[in-house]
Amino acid sequence: MINVVMQVGTEKTPKRSHVPLFMDYADAKQRQALALLFAPQVMGRPHFNTPDVTAARLQALRKAYAQTMKDSKFLAEAKQVGIEVNAISGQEVEKLLRGIYETDPAIVKMLQDAMPKKG
Repeated sequence: MINVVMQVGTEKTPKRSHVPLFMDYADAKQRQALALLFAPQVMGRPHFNTPDVTAARLQALRKAYAQTMKDSKFLAEAKQVGIEVNAISGQEVEKLLRGIYETDPAIVKMLQDAMPKKG
């Protein structure tokens, strides 16, 4: 039996809603830094397009992706091979990226200073 004592990320996992979230113990600046640090984890493996993609094409791609992430056959196959599907929408990825670019430079510097220096 494994006793999970803390969740690391920006949101609690529904299956472990009783387990505290690391972010809950951080102050405002630390939360901003952690949100930036965890952004790749939240996005997972996003799909990108060119900046000149038409609105109609973008909407069609986002709709197809959303439908795939809810497709019972797709989800069954993912489960069969041991992949947990926790997809976020294109709008959520876009919002996350905007937040990254709007991060206070002092927060970025704080993270840079905390990272190990290469040799």
